[in-house]
Amino acid sequence: MSLRPNLNTLTEEIQNYLEAEHFVVFRCLTRAGDEPPIIYWDTERNPEFKPFLDCALQLGIRLIHLHVRDFSSMHREEALEQLSESELDPKRQRDIKRRIEELSIYEGLTCAVEMSFDF
Repeated sequence: MSLRPNLNTLTEEIQNYLEAEHFVVFRCLTRAGDEPPIIYWDTERNPEFKPFLDCALQLGIRLIHLHVRDFSSMHREEALEQLSESELDPKRQRDIKRRIEELSIYEGLTCAVEMSFDF
């Protein structure tokens, strides 16, 4: 099991690029669910962060909202709670519980990076 790509390294690369290009970085909570006009980084279709940030530069935008979330025991506890409330058969629940508990090796690692800007 591995986190792909290594989000700790990616976060460092993003922060270095933001600094080198003189962006103003606002470290924020997730903006998912906020009202438009927010431009989000579409990592599914365009996984490279530089074109996203270059777009902001071309539009004259310097303020980037950055949210970095680390994986914690809270995430596992929430998953275990949801599992216990599920209607899965006991054998399936045990298998999933074991897999959730194995995720403890990822605690402290970055599990989500969100970038956005207003336009």
